Amino acid sequence: FWSTELLGIEPQSQDKFKEESSGLKNFLENNIKRMENGHYMVSLPFKGNIRTLGDNENIARGSLTRLLAKTRNNTDLLKSLDMQLAKYVEKGYAEFASPEKPGELVHYLTLLPVFKRNTSEEIIKVRVVKDAGARRKDEAALNDVLECGDNLLPDIIKVLLRFRQDEIAIVSDIEKASLQYEIQPDHRTFLRLFWPSDISQDRNAPIKEFWSAVLDFGIISSPFIHCAGIKYHIAQLIKEHPERSNLLQDIDKNFYMDDLIATTNSVDEGLVF
Repeated sequence: FWSTELLGIEPQSQDKFKEESSGLKNFLENNIKRMENGHYMVSLPFKGNIRTLGDNENIARGSLTRLLAKTRNNTDLLKSLDMQLAKYVEKGYAEFASPEKPGELVHYLTLLPVFKRNTSEEIIKVRVVKDAGARRKDEAALNDVLECGDNLLPDIIKVLLRFRQDEIAIVSDIEKASLQYEIQPDHRTFLRLFWPSDISQDRNAPIKEFWSAVLDFGIISSPFIHCAGIKYHIAQLIKEHPERSNLLQDIDKNFYMDDLIATTNSVDEGLVF
């Protein structure tokens, strides 16, 4: 009950470090590949219980019906959602799904809108989260058959203490971090979703079936895959540029999820960083 491990502030045992190293090595050797465009392609880390995955198509359709009903009298919200999904497809983050093959194991993600409001309670930003936990009572959801993965985040206390040791702060983040990882084509069938494209302009727009082509934070293993990918990328850069190994190791120590925080004592040092 009192464990603070999930907050990243509890020291980990040597056994835990060995487990993480083993899990990370296994994942990187078998599930990640760098493509010609510089992005990485990853596989979903399935457990051995994948055959317990339930058929949740009706759940996904019902969730979409309820979502559209809630937006019936809120055209601005519907337009925002429609635009978000259109951009998602336009940028290649989602594709039209291939028809389900006979006997093929597939799964559907439900869509959950997350709002950001201003002080007047007006919606100023809408983000669509894809939920990989939707399931029937006695069947497994996608998150139930995926490995969560090791906690690869650094000790947050050490990160914050290092951040306070010099005079000049350096802060940056990875834009749309999880979307930088493409999903192996054979695994995209587990990331299917429904949306009626152009519904904000045509209330009778037909429902279309897509699948995600990239990693999404609604997937339970996304934090692990993201952190493992960063560590893998830094390790590759150290091999390619050994003269910059000290800098790259500093980056490895000071990133936290998709944020990098570091300090330096001069502007010149900061520019090199």
